[in-house]
Amino acid sequence: MMKAMQSTPWHLRQASFEHHRWFQDLIDLHALTHQWLSDFEVNEAQHEHLLQRVLAPEIREHLPLLNQISNTTLSSEFESVLHETYPEEFLKRFEETVWTVQAWSLQSLLEKTPSGEKPALMNSIEKSAWKAGRICLQKRWPHLVDSGQDDIRILASLFQNSPLSGYPDRKVHLVQRATAQSMEWILLDCPHRRMPSDTGSIADELCRVHHHWMHGFAYGMNPRIASDYLPRKIKLASESPLCGQKWYLHR
Repeated sequence: MMKAMQSTPWHLRQASFEHHRWFQDLIDLHALTHQWLSDFEVNEAQHEHLLQRVLAPEIREHLPLLNQISNTTLSSEFESVLHETYPEEFLKRFEETVWTVQAWSLQSLLEKTPSGEKPALMNSIEKSAWKAGRICLQKRWPHLVDSGQDDIRILASLFQNSPLSGYPDRKVHLVQRATAQSMEWILLDCPHRRMPSDTGSIADELCRVHHHWMHGFAYGMNPRIASDYLPRKIKLASESPLCGQKWYLHR
């Protein structure tokens, strides 16, 4: 995929199909952040002011664009925001912005909540993420909505067209075992492995939120699909423990 992106002549700032897809994934990933800010009626003007103060300059430069993005933003609008930047350079920085803003937004919500109320807040955030995942499935895979597809193995393909696919060049799942009724995989690119050092403290919470997003995404196809989250439970060779998921059908 990266070769296809690099096939555009170096002196032209033209976006390829892969660039548009990458941009769409980032739009839909940011939709998760927007979903919980909307659900909790966060004043987005004040929230942006806070982000302007705490984020690095190279991250802040993309905040105006993030504020313009909504669920109706189209990847066809991508080239209008490039200006004098090459598509791949822009997308790498924009991806970092989307991930960092999501982590800081979640951390901000938790820091403003009394410790005794944080479990309830996380529960609400997880429900918000689940809803955002289901909305994304409805948009990306409309022919599969409530289809009752009951071969769990289809999820390996389904998540390849999702904002958590690792597109264009990251491998995000390592399937350990799979049958029609259940599947287990390791998460190779979850927030624990993606978070910059200055937002790493929120990785546990964000990884769990992403799990609920993924469950909502799968549930949109078949409400019998369930999933167990295995945080930092899997050991491979000399690496630090990795997160995993088990997918199965309710009887």
